[in-house]
Amino acid sequence: MNQVNFRELIKIECIETLSKIHMLYRLHYLKDTAIARFIEDTSMNALNHMINLYSQDIISYIFKNDDVMNEVLAKMRKEGKEHLSERSDAIEFFLEMC
Repeated sequence: MNQVNFRELIKIECIETLSKIHMLYRLHYLKDTAIARFIEDTSMNALNHMINLYSQDIISYIFKNDDVMNEVLAKMRKEGKEHLSERSDAIEFFLEMC
Protein backbone atom coordinates (compact mmCIF):
# COMPACT_ATOMS: atom_id res chain seq x y z
CA MET A 1 0.00 0.00 0.00
CA ASN A 2 1.29 3.44 -0.92
CA GLN A 3 1.65 6.03 1.79
CA VAL A 4 1.44 9.78 1.28
CA ASN A 5 4.03 12.00 2.96
CA PHE A 6 3.08 15.55 3.86
CA ARG A 7 5.78 17.95 2.74
CA GLU A 8 5.77 21.52 4.01
CA LEU A 9 7.32 24.22 1.88
CA ILE A 10 6.57 26.71 4.63
CA LYS A 11 5.81 26.15 8.28
CA ILE A 12 2.10 26.59 9.03
CA GLU A 13 1.80 27.55 12.69
CA CYS A 14 -1.99 27.59 12.84
CA ILE A 15 -3.22 24.12 13.80
CA GLU A 16 -6.69 24.86 12.40
CA THR A 17 -5.30 25.79 8.98
CA LEU A 18 -3.01 22.78 8.95
CA SER A 19 -6.00 20.58 9.74
CA LYS A 20 -7.92 22.16 6.85
CA ILE A 21 -5.02 21.44 4.49
CA HIS A 22 -5.11 17.75 5.44
CA MET A 23 -8.90 17.63 5.15
CA LEU A 24 -8.77 19.33 1.75
CA TYR A 25 -6.36 16.67 0.52
CA ARG A 26 -8.74 13.93 1.69
CA LEU A 27 -11.76 15.61 0.08
CA HIS A 28 -9.92 15.93 -3.23
CA TYR A 29 -8.93 12.29 -3.04
CA LEU A 30 -12.52 11.23 -2.45
CA LYS A 31 -13.80 13.45 -5.23
CA ASP A 32 -11.22 12.37 -7.79
CA THR A 33 -10.89 8.67 -7.11
CA ALA A 34 -12.87 6.87 -4.48
CA ILE A 35 -16.43 8.07 -5.05
CA ALA A 36 -16.29 9.85 -8.40
CA ARG A 37 -18.39 7.23 -10.20
CA PHE A 38 -20.83 6.46 -7.42
CA ILE A 39 -21.99 9.83 -6.17
CA GLU A 40 -25.09 11.71 -7.28
CA ASP A 41 -25.00 15.36 -8.38
CA THR A 42 -26.30 16.88 -5.14
CA SER A 43 -23.68 15.12 -3.05
CA MET A 44 -20.96 16.08 -5.53
CA ASN A 45 -22.11 19.70 -5.29
CA ALA A 46 -21.92 19.55 -1.49
CA LEU A 47 -18.44 18.05 -1.71
CA ASN A 48 -17.34 20.80 -4.13
CA HIS A 49 -18.78 23.42 -1.79
CA MET A 50 -16.77 22.04 1.15
CA ILE A 51 -13.63 21.97 -1.00
CA ASN A 52 -14.17 25.61 -1.98
CA LEU A 53 -14.73 26.69 1.63
CA TYR A 54 -11.57 24.97 2.87
CA SER A 55 -9.58 26.38 -0.06
CA GLN A 56 -10.78 29.91 0.67
CA ASP A 57 -9.87 29.60 4.35
CA ILE A 58 -6.37 28.32 3.54
CA ILE A 59 -5.70 30.99 0.92
CA SER A 60 -7.02 33.68 3.23
CA TYR A 61 -4.68 32.53 6.01
CA ILE A 62 -1.67 32.52 3.71
CA PHE A 63 -2.27 35.94 2.19
CA LYS A 64 -3.17 37.59 5.51
CA ASN A 65 -0.14 36.18 7.31
CA ASP A 66 2.86 38.39 6.49
CA ASP A 67 5.39 35.88 7.85
CA VAL A 68 4.12 33.14 5.55
CA MET A 69 4.05 35.40 2.48
CA ASN A 70 7.54 36.75 3.23
CA GLU A 71 8.87 33.20 3.57
CA VAL A 72 7.35 32.15 0.23
CA LEU A 73 8.69 35.24 -1.52
CA ALA A 74 12.14 34.74 0.01
CA LYS A 75 12.24 31.17 -1.28
CA MET A 76 11.19 32.39 -4.73
CA ARG A 77 14.07 34.91 -4.77
CA LYS A 78 16.82 32.46 -3.82
CA GLU A 79 19.52 32.20 -6.45
CA GLY A 80 21.90 29.44 -7.38
CA LYS A 81 21.60 25.88 -8.58
CA GLU A 82 21.49 24.52 -5.03
CA HIS A 83 18.18 26.35 -4.44
CA LEU A 84 16.57 25.49 -7.78
CA SER A 85 14.23 22.85 -6.38
CA GLU A 86 13.16 25.01 -3.45
CA ARG A 87 12.58 28.01 -5.71
CA SER A 88 10.59 25.89 -8.14
CA ASP A 89 8.42 24.54 -5.30
CA ALA A 90 7.81 28.07 -4.00
CA ILE A 91 6.77 29.34 -7.43
CA GLU A 92 4.47 26.35 -7.94
CA PHE A 93 2.96 26.92 -4.49
CA PHE A 94 2.42 30.62 -5.20
CA LEU A 95 0.77 29.94 -8.57
CA GLU A 96 -1.52 27.36 -7.00
CA MET A 97 -2.65 29.92 -4.43
CA CYS A 98 -3.46 32.54 -7.08
